[in-house]
Amino acid sequence: MVILLILTTGLSAYYTFLSLASLEKTEQERYQMVLLSNQVRLSSDNLTLMARAYAATGNGKYLTFFNQILAIRNGEAPRPKYYQRVYWDFLMPVNGVVPSENSAAISLQTMLNEVGITEEERQMLNEAQSASDKLVEIEQKAFALVAEGLSQDTAYNATPARLAAIDLLYSEAYLQAKAYIMGKVNTFLQLQAQRTQSAMRHASKVNRVSSLFALVSFILLFIAVIAYAYFRQLYSKRLINLLKESVDGQFNLLTQKNEILAENAKVMKDTFEQLVEAEKMASLGSLVSGVAHEVNTPLGIAVTSGDYIASETKSLEKMFNDETLSRNEITRYFSKMDESLRLLTSSLQRAAGLIQSFKQVAVDQSHKDIRNIHLKAYLDDVFASLTPLFKNKGITINNHVDESLLLEVEVGAIGQIFTNLVNNSIIHGFDQGQREGVIAIDATDTDEHVIISYRDNGIGMKNTVLEKVFEPFYTTNRSNGGSGLGMSIVYNLVTAKLHGAIECKSKELEFTEFTIKLPKKDLSS
Repeated sequence: MVILLILTTGLSAYYTFLSLASLEKTEQERYQMVLLSNQVRLSSDNLTLMARAYAATGNGKYLTFFNQILAIRNGEAPRPKYYQRVYWDFLMPVNGVVPSENSAAISLQTMLNEVGITEEERQMLNEAQSASDKLVEIEQKAFALVAEGLSQDTAYNATPARLAAIDLLYSEAYLQAKAYIMGKVNTFLQLQAQRTQSAMRHASKVNRVSSLFALVSFILLFIAVIAYAYFRQLYSKRLINLLKESVDGQFNLLTQKNEILAENAKVMKDTFEQLVEAEKMASLGSLVSGVAHEVNTPLGIAVTSGDYIASETKSLEKMFNDETLSRNEITRYFSKMDESLRLLTSSLQRAAGLIQSFKQVAVDQSHKDIRNIHLKAYLDDVFASLTPLFKNKGITINNHVDESLLLEVEVGAIGQIFTNLVNNSIIHGFDQGQREGVIAIDATDTDEHVIISYRDNGIGMKNTVLEKVFEPFYTTNRSNGGSGLGMSIVYNLVTAKLHGAIECKSKELEFTEFTIKLPKKDLSS
């Protein structure tokens, strides 16, 4: 029975994890659909903006932008990266700058099909596309008037053709055609919003059901373990009583050996009491072990512990109100509460530690301390602050960086990178500081970059470990509290924060080397 409940609880926790992953996937798909849906609306608005700007100014770049928007939307021209953000506003001023590089050409319709839209949603887009022909006809007439005005000898702003073109683009016919198209687009947005919200509600419902089933399974398992411990204790007491009766019988039959038998009976009684206490502790140890292995996450443990505390308190309150509360019940309650509160506290502390580590991974771009530093001197300060980590452990740090090497960089990121690297060397390369070794740092100054080499002569890494060295939550030191985020933080700081690159080489039992390439000038502004 207990084994079956253990399996059921494990499967429930597994399906809860799967449902959570499905919920996250659905949310991501909904986010992508929202971005693409907004592009449908923005594409139409940008076309109108460029047409009116061309009619108002006669500047040919707005006609070029108009045609480019059409080509990008139809997949006839490369689609800029981050096109869903602000793009054309950067190009409209004189000497406007392209905000991002181009990616492959792909039509907006194809992108929507890849994400997945229903036939009804596709029909709305097709109707909007068909209706846009009338809008294009008016815009082409306006463009012809602009061309007529530009061909005259007088300034374009003073030509009647300019006013006629603007009137066309603000005419009732144009506004009616535009409103009809946007009505279809609005219906499309409503349809996809309803569909994605329905999918999110379904995924959330599945996750809640899975979580509830896992919780019920755990509670049943907990009750089964308690029942097992209780009946095992009754069985032990009955066995002790049987043995005691046997000893008493021998005592009555052999009165001449009364003193010896009495002493033996006392010894046996003490032994049995010790066995009972040992059995109690073993049962309690099994219970704690079971709780530790069956709960899926620290927060799950905290929630379960909180529910248990509330349940026990309610039971105690009921016995108090019913006037059935005994000293044993109070003792049992305090004993259970002590263990539950300890478990709750440790679980929350573990969760807080993980949250803090996630904060480090999500690099805050809004607070910067960028300045020119002498790299060697700055690294010497960092290593000095880390001295307690390797002091008296036979570990030496040799900083060979040239004293004149200057680097414009966010100094907090550099300090975090080398703090993590030194910690990694001490824990993994030098076996928690049990091995002596040397850490060497060197740097090469090129025209635009600084290439930093960080190398230790520790135990190195296997290829299987090397392949995952920058993966978040991957660690070979889980049993000692490692979170697996140290090297992931280093990678994110180098690549995302400092706009550089990092690679790792290692040979088992010989060395580990990290090569970091950083721009000499900060590129984050």
